Amino acid sequence: MLTTYLPNILQHSHAGTQGGQLYPQQLRIISCTDQTDKLTAHIGIFFDEITAGCNCNDDPSTTHDYCEVHIHIDKPSAQMSLRKHHD
Repeated sequence: MLTTYLPNILQHSHAGTQGGQLYPQQLRIISCTDQTDKLTAHIGIFFDEITAGCNCNDDPSTTHDYCEVHIHIDKPSAQMSLRKHHD
């Protein structure tokens, strides 16, 4: 289910650093806790960031990157919130 939301999760977590388009490649679940009223997941996302026209040939540049995000899902309302994990 999380893979469907990966592009939005990357965008809202401000994972990119170049201002380009973000394309998720792989998801890994680091930890997950299931409580009575909420579900919390700590996930790692490998992604590519493609930035148009940033080198001397005006060709797109691709950066391979990784970020970690904490996702909180409120079970009664199904509302999801997230925050980027900081080391």
